[in-house]
Amino acid sequence: MPKEDKDNPNSELMPLIMDEEASEEKIKELEERFSNLARVIREDARQLNEYLIAEEKAINDVCSFLRRILSELGLSVVIPEKALPNMEKSGKIILNSECHLITVFDDGTVESRSLNNCPPEIILAVLWALLPRLKDEVNAYLRRASMRFNLLETLKEELKDIQKPFIHEKEESEGFREEKVKEVFIPQ
Repeated sequence: MPKEDKDNPNSELMPLIMDEEASEEKIKELEERFSNLARVIREDARQLNEYLIAEEKAINDVCSFLRRILSELGLSVVIPEKALPNMEKSGKIILNSECHLITVFDDGTVESRSLNNCPPEIILAVLWALLPRLKDEVNAYLRRASMRFNLLETLKEELKDIQKPFIHEKEESEGFREEKVKEVFIPQ
């Protein structure tokens, strides 16, 4: 008997329930198979519940991180329609800087919903389409920040050199005043 038939109580033993001459042994075997199947289903359902809870938390975390990144970059991205084959046909799909998936339909209607309220498959498809663009944007942001930092470092060094004569003059002036005060108040 193939394995799937052994684990399937419907395969051959089910008629025994209807059979008036079913032996106690056959009925016990049927009950044991039902019990084993129910135990396996119960364990799978428990694991499924754990995964779904963990998945929901991961989705919320991913969307929260993504919202911060997109907001900081001021980035909205058009998601190619082919990246989301399971979505209704639309004219344009945009992930905005607040992590909302905005769908503009051909008839002009607009639908907006938070990405974390979308099914996990859509979230993964959006992320897959977004990551190459996000890589480019982060790289461009890095170049701008690096350029600003280098410019500020250069200006800092220049201003440090420019300020030296003013500091030296101030130190001499304070030293001169200190000597005058000593002459006046401390007799020699």
